[in-house]
Amino acid sequence: MTHDGIVNLIVRRCGSKALDREAVDLGCTRMDFTGRSNSRVHKNPPGRIKDRDLQDLVRIREARGLGIHNDPVTADQELSGPRRGRIPVAWIWMRIQRDKFVRPFAHLSHRNPFQTPCPVLRLCPIRTVPTRLPVAWGPVSRRAHWARLPENVRPARPRRLQPLAPGCHGRIYRHPEDQVRAQLKPRTPCAPPCPVEEFRLSDTATLTPVHVWGRATFTGHVDVPQGSDPLRDIVGQVRWTSPSGATSSTPLFWDGGSSFKSRAVLTEPGRWSFEASATHSGNPVSITPAVGDVECAPYEGSNPLYKHGHPRHRPGTSHLEYADGTPFLWIGDTAWNGPMVATDEDWEHYVATRQSQGVTVSQFVTSSWRALPDAGPHGPALVLDGNSLMGINPGFFEILDARLDALVDHGIAGVPVLLWAIETTEVDPGDVVMIEDSTIDPDTVPAQPVIEHNPGQFLSEDDAVVLARYLVARWHAHPVVFILNGDGDYAGEKAERWHRIGREVFGTDGNAGRPPVAIHPGGIQWVGPEFADEPWVDIIGYQSGHGGGILSWRWLQDGPLTKEAHTNSHQAIINLEACYEDHNRMYVMIGVPAGWVGRFTARDTRRALYASFLVSAPAGATYGAHGVWAWDEGGKRPKGHYTTGVAKSWREALQFPGAEGLQHLRTHLQSMPWWDLRPAQSLVLTQPGDNGRFTSWVTAAQDVSGSVTAVYFGSSEGTTLDLEGIRGTHTGALMGEWRNPRDGSVSDPFEISEEVTPPEGEALDDWLLVIRRS
Repeated sequence: MTHDGIVNLIVRRCGSKALDREAVDLGCTRMDFTGRSNSRVHKNPPGRIKDRDLQDLVRIREARGLGIHNDPVTADQELSGPRRGRIPVAWIWMRIQRDKFVRPFAHLSHRNPFQTPCPVLRLCPIRTVPTRLPVAWGPVSRRAHWARLPENVRPARPRRLQPLAPGCHGRIYRHPEDQVRAQLKPRTPCAPPCPVEEFRLSDTATLTPVHVWGRATFTGHVDVPQGSDPLRDIVGQVRWTSPSGATSSTPLFWDGGSSFKSRAVLTEPGRWSFEASATHSGNPVSITPAVGDVECAPYEGSNPLYKHGHPRHRPGTSHLEYADGTPFLWIGDTAWNGPMVATDEDWEHYVATRQSQGVTVSQFVTSSWRALPDAGPHGPALVLDGNSLMGINPGFFEILDARLDALVDHGIAGVPVLLWAIETTEVDPGDVVMIEDSTIDPDTVPAQPVIEHNPGQFLSEDDAVVLARYLVARWHAHPVVFILNGDGDYAGEKAERWHRIGREVFGTDGNAGRPPVAIHPGGIQWVGPEFADEPWVDIIGYQSGHGGGILSWRWLQDGPLTKEAHTNSHQAIINLEACYEDHNRMYVMIGVPAGWVGRFTARDTRRALYASFLVSAPAGATYGAHGVWAWDEGGKRPKGHYTTGVAKSWREALQFPGAEGLQHLRTHLQSMPWWDLRPAQSLVLTQPGDNGRFTSWVTAAQDVSGSVTAVYFGSSEGTTLDLEGIRGTHTGALMGEWRNPRDGSVSDPFEISEEVTPPEGEALDDWLLVIRRS
């Protein structure tokens, strides 16, 4: 019996308009009705669908672009061989409650439906389920055994159904992810009438085994009342108990229909148990399954995110650590649009390439924003009514789940931006007309109405909190760092709004074992003082920007960051957007010499990255490639970023020289105790970067013990160092080595003198000098 055949016979048995095909939804795209009846068709079955229900269903299917067809098939056409002309095994009476559907029910075999190879009966997230189900067809008797299902549908009386074969065993499964099993016990044929066998979805579950620092995923089903908002009205948690007895709780998040999930990171080997609970508008509601367990095995691989644990910020420290205390070096990349736009194969290529280049974190946007207003091919991400958040698209976020999993599998932590927050004040002229650089005149482009695409701006505070909480609940068990707000202005009074949102989303009790949280302000903005006392802020982010002029370089190397960072010594400080390679220098910025228009080179990106590690207590810095961040196919300007210039394809940009140099940056930093370095600009006695020559700036830092000093030269111009300050109380020699940021090479050790000049080479070559006490 074919899949479609069973459904057609079910429909035929119901008579005219008695049963809709969508209710049983066997994955088909048709719904069949027949007005004919014959000796086999029960003309007036209980539980008949009412006309208004049918009309609603028609409306829904038409909205989906699905038709309704009259395609009856006779039993003789569907059945052949020794069972020709018989009634099929599985037929189910269903009612439709508006657009709440039952998802795939696979058919049962003609004989014993529980013998191999029998398809699995899947009970997916549902609002309405059949009251009774015939469980077997046999060749002798015309009696039936029934499996009783929840009492929310009127029962249907079967005809010509027969008992299980002697000794029949069987199992009915829920969705495979839940791994919940309800077993039908062995029975022997009995004289009529047959006793009714109780059946319900199991209250217990055994989840898929995981390894230490892996994610356990609980899936439960809640009977959501009609008209409820599952994002706001249903609140729940899962309480996890470790083998040692320690307990923790994780929030439920809605995953479509009546399905709610919760994820937990398991940190101990052994058997964990869990207990789920939920409320609707403050009143307890049932969730199935309610309890269960999961086995956690030791991890034996080499992935640092599992070997050392997830990144965390220890209160009072200036860098991130893995859970076991190993320092976590943030070498970042911006893939803002990538997860929303890339195919599975393209994303895998991106992740593998960045892993080989030394990247340890990847930053990405999680819903609509000015560079991707529709959230890409899998969008929309959000269901909006004007600027009000009415719902979310769980399928969209399942795609991002997979992208995040791919990052983690390659040892790269994800950094999702929960709410992109830059304010749109004018329409980018490039979104109105796209013409060549030589002919564009933005002043001639007619003014256009401003449409705000950034949720951190257009959502109310309450809606922003709902969305951010949902994303945190979905991804907190991954090795992630959350950026609450992206690219906005958070200075002065504007900071208060984000103080309130951050406290609502993350609480006021510190990080308490949760993933670290960062803020991401706009270009050349320092907001350290505004967020120094916020308990939920672990990382003060900044972006040195894409200006390319004197103002930008001076801000990074001799600006407020270098003078005020001590107020945030208990937080990590990270440059979340250094200048992007092959991105236009933003010639509208103050301080750019007339006529100096070009693109950032690998040298520019290196200078920004190396300086970022030395101008403050180092925690990390993020690289960017023009073409990768917007996931461009090449030959066009990114949406909403006209002045950034025509981008190369993301595949070409992935191999820019600056990206290849990230592995050298990582190697050079890991050759010393980088987490103990502190700015030591006073050790540089003569500054070749004075008088506005910031491209030749020399930046110095020294570890807290004084045993290691690192000096970065932006060019091949030399300087004079304070050897007494470097030596301190040490009486031995000071030995140095030149480290090449371009190819990763290291010179032989040599004794340091006061006058220091980089090795011979190009005038614009940059160098890193590492000095150690012998």
